[in-house]
Amino acid sequence: MKNILGKIALFLAVPAFIPQVYKVYTTGKTLSFSSRTLILYITSQIFWFLHALINLNDISLMSATTINFFCFAYIIYRKHYNEGILPHKKED
Repeated sequence: MKNILGKIALFLAVPAFIPQVYKVYTTGKTLSFSSRTLILYITSQIFWFLHALINLNDISLMSATTINFFCFAYIIYRKHYNEGILPHKKED
C-alpha cells in the first residue's frame, strides 16, 4: 500500500509544475517566482533523488525527481536571465 501511495503522489507531483515551465517558456515572464523558493525546491529534488537512490533504488522516483529538477533549474535560469544576473545581450 505504501508503494501505491508513493506512485500516486509521484504521478501527481511531476506534471503539477510543467504548466508553469510552459508558461515561462512561452511568455518569458518570471517576476512572480521567488528565487529562494525555487532554490529550496531544487534542493529538495536533489535530496529526494539521493533518497531514492540510496534507500529504495526506485527508478520511477529518480526519474520524477530528475524531471522536476530540470523544470526548477530552467525557471531559475530564466529568472536570473530576466533579472540581468546572467550575462546576455540586450536587444535594441
